[in-house]
Amino acid sequence: MKKNDEKILIALLECGSVIEAAKQANVSKSTIFRRLSDEEFRTEWRGARESIVEISMNEMQSAMSKAVRCLVDSLEDKDTANRIRAAKIIIESSQRGLDIFDYAARLERIEIALKLRKQGNE
Repeated sequence: MKKNDEKILIALLECGSVIEAAKQANVSKSTIFRRLSDEEFRTEWRGARESIVEISMNEMQSAMSKAVRCLVDSLEDKDTANRIRAAKIIIESSQRGLDIFDYAARLERIEIALKLRKQGNE
């Protein structure tokens, strides 16, 4: 990596635009665009972005049980509208979860069938 690459990477991850990132990293926009055109730098940038997303997803998953408890507790709320909203969210989220499991199972069966077909053709 080049001299300013670490500063540029951090700025790109923290800022909403190349202009802001250039200011934060104290480099020109053209420097950032030039670095983004470099395959090695882009690979580093993608890896850093993926790490941030993975960390964020882990945090959200760990908060999931609290969120579910909050919804379940809301089913006992005195306000009917709050109870209905909580029930609606629980039902819709449960259905989406079931759909995802169904799609995953179907995809797995398709992958197995394709693998068997490929083995039969070899």
